[in-house]
Amino acid sequence: MRLLHEEIGLPLIELIGKKVFLTQAGEELYSTCSAWLDSWGRFEQTISDLKGVKQGRLSIAAVTTTKYFMPRILGPFCSHFPGIDIALEVVNRDRLLERMAHNQDDLYVMGIPPEDIACQSEPFLDNPLVVLAPQFHPLAAKRNIQFSEIAGEQFILREQGSGTRLAIEKMFRERGLPLRVKMELGSNEAIKQAVAGELGLSVLSMST
Repeated sequence: MRLLHEEIGLPLIELIGKKVFLTQAGEELYSTCSAWLDSWGRFEQTISDLKGVKQGRLSIAAVTTTKYFMPRILGPFCSHFPGIDIALEVVNRDRLLERMAHNQDDLYVMGIPPEDIACQSEPFLDNPLVVLAPQFHPLAAKRNIQFSEIAGEQFILREQGSGTRLAIEKMFRERGLPLRVKMELGSNEAIKQAVAGELGLSVLSMST
């Protein structure tokens, strides 16, 4: 108490008879300390909530294909953890890898994890690819098509570096077959319209 008195420069208590009372400076100090303790208690509760994943902000970057299913996946999560705010950024693969290299987000959702960035990956959803063909294309109504039957076709694909493009190139490369790319487009919807316009075949995620 003596050290506090010396630090503040004013008496904190006064003796009246046999009773001790707080001076005005003492009352102010008491009020300040009480407020600080309350703030510290709230801080400790906030830290506890963060450790228990009860509140906070979750930043997610996902490739463009995921826009067809990510909102449905996040819905139940948000209901279960109402205190967590979600920030979802949908970008192409190149932009996602750039964000990942700079550690801009908490989670990254893509089809093929990068090999040149140290990360831990966890598969959580199948993402089958399907071949798209114009309505009246000879292969459109055919079943059990062999891979070699589409190898000679011209394809409309996503830009270089996209996850779908990488998967298609890998499939052709593993079979020793040439991939004939007639057109590159930057969106799945544009590719669908190009296929409908009979500009070629394409391969897209079934979720699109």
